[in-house]
Amino acid sequence: MSEDEKKMVNQRLRNQRLRHHWSQQELADRLGTTVVSIKRWERNITKPSPYFRLKLTTLFEMDAAELGLLDDDADDSLDTPTDTQSSEPEPEGPEKPTEPVIASQEQDVPVESTPLPPDPSLPSPEQVQQPGKKVGLSRRNMLIGLVGSALILGGVGGGLWWRQEMISASAVKPVNKPAISTNYIYGTKFFFNDVSWSQQGTFLACAMGDNIVQVLDASNGHNVFVYRKHSNYVNCAQWSPTNNVIASASADHTVQIWEPNSDKPRITYHGHTKSILYLNWSHDGTRIASAGRDAQVHVWDAFTGQRLAIYSGHKGSIWSLSWSPDDQSIVSGGEDGSLHVWYSLNGKDSPTFVYAGLKDSTINEVHWSPDGKRIASAHSDTHVYLWDALTGGLSLNYSGHSDAVRTVRWSPKGQHIASGSSDKSVQIWNPHSGQKVVNYTKHTDEILEVAWHPAGTQLASASKDNTLHVCSLHLP
Repeated sequence: MSEDEKKMVNQRLRNQRLRHHWSQQELADRLGTTVVSIKRWERNITKPSPYFRLKLTTLFEMDAAELGLLDDDADDSLDTPTDTQSSEPEPEGPEKPTEPVIASQEQDVPVESTPLPPDPSLPSPEQVQQPGKKVGLSRRNMLIGLVGSALILGGVGGGLWWRQEMISASAVKPVNKPAISTNYIYGTKFFFNDVSWSQQGTFLACAMGDNIVQVLDASNGHNVFVYRKHSNYVNCAQWSPTNNVIASASADHTVQIWEPNSDKPRITYHGHTKSILYLNWSHDGTRIASAGRDAQVHVWDAFTGQRLAIYSGHKGSIWSLSWSPDDQSIVSGGEDGSLHVWYSLNGKDSPTFVYAGLKDSTINEVHWSPDGKRIASAHSDTHVYLWDALTGGLSLNYSGHSDAVRTVRWSPKGQHIASGSSDKSVQIWNPHSGQKVVNYTKHTDEILEVAWHPAGTQLASASKDNTLHVCSLHLP
């Protein structure tokens, strides 16, 4: 790269900072670093470490190349000058020995009188006696499709015969990865009420029972920020789908919107008179719907805090709500056991939806499908129900849990549903057939929330056992 090109790259980070009207000190404060580091990055003296590169890309909502953070000559792991990286070529390894060619035809060799020479494709007796030792096949053997041999008893005079045969490579079954595997478990002294992924899937926001919200590095569970401005339990914390901000709802009757590196809220909404149990962003990130023990849903402007609509159709606490994919409607549910679908702009009931009520069955969470056709509701009667979003008709009843279902979430593409229960299990299942795909049972207390990674490749589960589990998924 020429010096002129490097100079152009240097301007990218600086230009983005100036676009946000931030001084170098303000940017340093948001990242948790020093002004000296900001100056060195903008002058291309050093490159940000992967940790700060991640924080920069998240803060500016741009990739590393767009911010000029990548350089062919830069060290990708440390904040050190880029001209200190060694350019010596790696030494070449020793020449590999030529591997034997295995005959392609079948051959029957009697071993009654003459011992067979050792076959290089088979384990030696020493290897057989060491079960922990790996036995490898040569590349040549794999190319011609030799994947095994068989011992066959019989032949002339009852002798032992060795039959070496070719087996088609297509007959070898691939090794399947487990449908779910635990990446890490993050534990604290208090239980997790809620968990939410950032829009790029790089961070997790966790609403805690000790009045705080913890922001974690999603790759390893390391705590990168703690928000402490609430004065009571934080019941819900959700990342904006379009901006790098978090909204948190608390038993202190407020919803606060804040940046994940600042302890000063941008907006504090005071419209509710009792504990706020749930909130949800509209898909375009311009509005927030919040609900709680005052039996009301408030819809308000996420930038100004101005209230736009109130829905008061429920009789009792509202535990959950979800926006339709087009942001025109909202579904809400709670302790009265009924689903209400209503217009988000004016708070009036939708005339096309028949209220779906189940006697003595509190609705703990609702979630609208990504295609807008169905609504999932998690109930205290151990069931998850799927409803037709237009008519309110029941389309599927999932009964895989043995205790109250506390949370339910559609996968990003709508191919699966994850549900968590007081039976301590997280289950993933097919929303068309109801067939269970995963039954995750590593928690030791009830599951309070599940959340899909934006790409659908991971699942986070928050539990009353004071742990957060983050798992990788390989679903059929």
